[in-house]
Amino acid sequence: MADPKPGGDGLGPLIETINGIKSRLGMLEGFSGADYVKALQKIDDLVDGLPAQVDELVDARLATELANYYTSAQTDSKVALPGDIAPGKVNASGNITTGGSVTAAGAVSGGAVTGSSLTSTGTLDASGPVRLPNAYVTDITWTRVSGWIGNDGRVGYASSKRSKKFHIDNVTFDVVAFKLLQVVHFQYRAERAKQRAAPDYHVSVNVGMYADDLHAAGYWEYVIYQFDEDDLERANPVPGGIHYELLGLLAIQGVQYLIERLDAAGIQ
Repeated sequence: MADPKPGGDGLGPLIETINGIKSRLGMLEGFSGADYVKALQKIDDLVDGLPAQVDELVDARLATELANYYTSAQTDSKVALPGDIAPGKVNASGNITTGGSVTAAGAVSGGAVTGSSLTSTGTLDASGPVRLPNAYVTDITWTRVSGWIGNDGRVGYASSKRSKKFHIDNVTFDVVAFKLLQVVHFQYRAERAKQRAAPDYHVSVNVGMYADDLHAAGYWEYVIYQFDEDDLERANPVPGGIHYELLGLLAIQGVQYLIERLDAAGIQ
């Protein structure tokens, strides 16, 4: 029968552990008190030098970072005098004012854009009024074209080429309806309100017609229709203005009718 106990007395691993401990103790016993003092002094020197090293590293890092940033004064200067700006798109909730040119390859959108020159090769969108003060006093003596404003806000012209038209029908001239139209002098109520607030304000006298009359007479083609503010579904257009630029067509029809009557009466 085999011996159930392993070879030897089984104390080998324990003896190895004790010998390892003796070896470590020998190393510690060989480390003199002077060595401890030197080690501690070296550690103290390293610790004392850490703040200076940290400051040096921080200063170097800050110098690198600050090279890419503006000071408060520099930022204010850049905002006040930004120099050339040529972005793809500018969106502003407030006003943009410049004494020079505003040039953009894309869209320029904002509440107000003011400058001596504004150039955009893209779309210029303004949610507020668009003012062109000098347009009123600019005498265009060179080649020109009448302008139109689309219901999407775009400005352009309207083609009158026959090739671009279809469903062409002659317009019947109604002399009875024509005779009902009135040409009047008037002043705008909004202008009179300004005069009440400032008595020296001059209210101009205008000449025109009533959009309501044109609508009632069936001349819808010459009426600009609008929607009341409470008509949220925009279902009931009402007369709001007149296409005065088209009234010349109505006048042509009136003259043609008169010529036909004269011809019929043998009057030359």
